[in-house]
Amino acid sequence: MERKLRVCSLFSGCGGLDFGFHQAGFEIVFAIDSYARACQSYELNLGLPIVQKNVQDLSYEDIPDCDLIMGGFPCQGFSTAGWFKKEDARNELYVEMLEVIKAKKPKFFLAENVMGLLYMENGKVLSYILNDFRKIGYKVRYKAINCVNYGIPQHRRRIFILGAKPGFEINFPAPTHLKNPKATLFPNRYRRWKTVRQAIGDLEGLDDPYPKGRINNVQSRYKVRPNEPSRYTILASSTKIPIHYNGSLEDEFPRRLTARECARLQSFSDTFQFCGPLSAQIKQIGNAVPPLMSYRLAQAVKASI
Repeated sequence: MERKLRVCSLFSGCGGLDFGFHQAGFEIVFAIDSYARACQSYELNLGLPIVQKNVQDLSYEDIPDCDLIMGGFPCQGFSTAGWFKKEDARNELYVEMLEVIKAKKPKFFLAENVMGLLYMENGKVLSYILNDFRKIGYKVRYKAINCVNYGIPQHRRRIFILGAKPGFEINFPAPTHLKNPKATLFPNRYRRWKTVRQAIGDLEGLDDPYPKGRINNVQSRYKVRPNEPSRYTILASSTKIPIHYNGSLEDEFPRRLTARECARLQSFSDTFQFCGPLSAQIKQIGNAVPPLMSYRLAQAVKASI
């Protein structure tokens, strides 16, 4: 029997990234996150243990050997003066991920981040990050991906950095969906973008709770349209959840998307449950990598072996 590829997951959250790799046949041998509600959801849905702790409090000896280390590090503390302030606590997580990879020497690593990383200091920050990984012995590539082109019914743009030891290839998944496949040379190769109505239309009659927020700024007026993917990325804050296509901008508290509707737009199945109150559920959903996107990435990594 072929050995499953072993994965160590950092900043695991509720498990969106891990779930896709798990579904693709990888073995998650270690996971860690500091948010208690996310850890509860992770164990409930993946049936796997997760360490509730800050990564910087971890001993490298506690992390098992593996083929892949993956996670999304924060970038808020990167300096506008060129590179980043190492004394900024928010950057400890990036440094820790780099050091864990350096210590464990997996065949591959995968890092996810927001699109803003692409533009910080006119690309200098991203260049420094890529060079840091090269210095510890990895070939590195990055790709700016809009998840809508992989079957996720929202425009969600993220940077994925993939590294491999010499001797292994680096592959990113090819798009599976386009706005207009018929306009391409190979129309049968792609599906049309998935729309909001296709994703959540069957939930219209349910009386699930949704975030109660007044319209008090531009972002609070965002409203999804039924016959296209959501133009608005599902974020980790209840105050930034878009209005449902049946909601009214005239209402004091417009009908916004429910947690389950947000989860659907993130490609989570209905069997995936999120622990905690509504605000905690939204935080977990918005912070997650869409599991379908994760599954596509996992398939690409497998093809690199």
